[in-house]
Amino acid sequence: MNVKILYVILFLAPVSGLCQSTIDKIGIGLEHIGGFGMEFTDASKTMRPFEGTSLDENGYPRSDFRTVIFDARPCCPWLGSIDDPDAFVPALMAGTYKLSFNGQATITSIGDPVQIQNKKYDAITNLTTADVVVQKGNWLVYLAFANTKRTEASATNTGVTYLRLLRPGYHNRPGNLFRQEFINAVSHFPVIRFMDFVDTNNTNPDFPGVTEWADRVLPSHAMLRGAPWEYVIELANITQKDVWINIPVAATDSYVQSLAHLLKDNLHQDAVIYFEYSNEVWNPGFTQYDYNLAAAKAEIQIEIDGGAATTLNNDAGQCDRNDETLWGGRRYVKRMKEIGDIFIETFSPGNRSSFETKIRPVFSWQIGGWIPYYSCVLTWFENVYGGGSVKEHFYGLAGAAYVNADGAAANATPAQLLATMISNSEAGRGKKRDTPTSWTTGEGKIGMAEIADIFQIKPLQYETGPDNGGGSATNVRNRIKANRAPGMKDLLLHDLGTNWFNDNLIHGDLAMYFVLCSSYTRYGSWGATEELENMHTPKLKAIYELAGIVEDNEGPTFPGNVSATMSGTDAILTWTEATDNVAVTHYRISDNTGALATVLASEDLTVTLPDYPAANLGNLKVTAVDAQNNVSGFNSVTTGIEEDQADNVLSVFPNPFSDSVTVMFNRGGRLVITNMLGQEVFRKYVGKSAGRIVLPLQHLPDGVFYVEMIYDGGRSSGRRIVKR
Repeated sequence: MNVKILYVILFLAPVSGLCQSTIDKIGIGLEHIGGFGMEFTDASKTMRPFEGTSLDENGYPRSDFRTVIFDARPCCPWLGSIDDPDAFVPALMAGTYKLSFNGQATITSIGDPVQIQNKKYDAITNLTTADVVVQKGNWLVYLAFANTKRTEASATNTGVTYLRLLRPGYHNRPGNLFRQEFINAVSHFPVIRFMDFVDTNNTNPDFPGVTEWADRVLPSHAMLRGAPWEYVIELANITQKDVWINIPVAATDSYVQSLAHLLKDNLHQDAVIYFEYSNEVWNPGFTQYDYNLAAAKAEIQIEIDGGAATTLNNDAGQCDRNDETLWGGRRYVKRMKEIGDIFIETFSPGNRSSFETKIRPVFSWQIGGWIPYYSCVLTWFENVYGGGSVKEHFYGLAGAAYVNADGAAANATPAQLLATMISNSEAGRGKKRDTPTSWTTGEGKIGMAEIADIFQIKPLQYETGPDNGGGSATNVRNRIKANRAPGMKDLLLHDLGTNWFNDNLIHGDLAMYFVLCSSYTRYGSWGATEELENMHTPKLKAIYELAGIVEDNEGPTFPGNVSATMSGTDAILTWTEATDNVAVTHYRISDNTGALATVLASEDLTVTLPDYPAANLGNLKVTAVDAQNNVSGFNSVTTGIEEDQADNVLSVFPNPFSDSVTVMFNRGGRLVITNMLGQEVFRKYVGKSAGRIVLPLQHLPDGVFYVEMIYDGGRSSGRRIVKR
């Protein structure tokens, strides 16, 4: 098979005439790998650790083993209930996964009832292949590998190597790292923050241990707890975006130098690098807090014991010099300076010309705590390194100004929760100092921005968005509904627009939304979307409006002339291009078992499906996908075999929806919508020809409905839609 390692990327122009101060000022954080974003084509990269075995140097099992491929169950049946009233899981999580590994094994499912089909072993290549069929609702994919043999000649119970599991829709693209849908989604944002993506939190050794460059995650590792830096670079290069990275708290200078050189040598030349020292080093909930504070205490103890002097406990005019938390903050900015100096010297040897133009160090601390701490720490910094040194070493001052519903009633409705969050946004504005010299006053975003102004650096947000987590199951269903409600758009426009970018006392700069995609649970409904195939959520609509991005609600036209023939045991599928108001990025090939393959719009419009059953040719379909992950309807195959070419096909988007849906169809008739009880709630005659129609459905209550087309002699397959 000819495997093409290509991606399609579109650069979306901002809306002309919008306030230019907010253009390119909303970045995106990525969730931890292996979640609802399904970022990798190979699902094995994010498997859980191999159980019941020791590992070789690349992390592969040396004996029989078990592993959880993924657990996408809606949270939290293991705690006695399911949080999400819709029990939502992305549709493309289901389907056929292509498993392969070197060696042999007996494979059984020990989680939900997953089917293992078409298992084969090739003794010449020592390769086992099989289909792992995941049906909707069976979201715990937990497999056991017994009778393992690394090679034909190996003893039994010796493990396997090079395990791969290609996702539905990517069977033909083993050389591609990322799904095209993931690339499309990320490409809407100017800056990508990789904190969770590389697994920053709680991964450091205890002090005085260190993290050396040799300790880093590598692409060759069998499974990834966090992504390697090489993947950060590849995603940034594909999308041509800036990066926001988090340096490990225990990283040595040698590690930092190696990372800086890796980025300089491989990251695209236009990239700007924002960086923090780890993540939330102020937060006692993370082990990086313990490490940084222990390092600060150790440095001071050395001086007490008669060793090298330190400035961490100097009297610098603000805050108590004996405040241990202050020591941690002072060490944080000291280490930030050291890391920044290494990066700047790497990118512009002998001068500091890369500062701000390429390298942007960000002092990130707790905006929800005592705002004067920012001032205490930076005043000390200038006391040690000289007046004006803050603006020479830091690009910005950042907090995480989340908006929450604290104080809402335990049974508050989604609308009441949103109203409470609006009030919380107002309170989060805070205030300036009582007088310019009363440094112990000042609160919230206004207080942080004032300190940024004093030191002549920019006010930023390293994370922002709605925070309705905390871990409590109280009213969790309404908390989730609030995050899906149309009013969420207005909330974010108010919090990020009115109370950040456009507030004259804040004049906020770059804000990093947390995060692009996630499940919605009692622990938080963080995601701007819950599936990358739905880029039209209320949260994203607000972000588009603030960022000046034209929201594209129009899907591509149907691909044409879909034809399939057999060549030996392989099916060869061809079609003609679809068109789109922006651009088609790729085509998704599927059949009655789910998504099979992906072909980019820039490639030849053909795909070969190995070992495909000839009797199933008539079930092959091609769908076009555009830059906003809108999909066309699909056209089925013309095989020359007798079949009903008039079979009606519906495509409905966005789904879920709040106000209206667009329905595309390749045969007209009576369009009917029914509720879960089978009661008809909408009917419209749309003519007999193929077409597209927008249906205003604001009058429907929230819930699940079915759409179908009834025509002379039959009806289409139903489409399930959800109104929120």
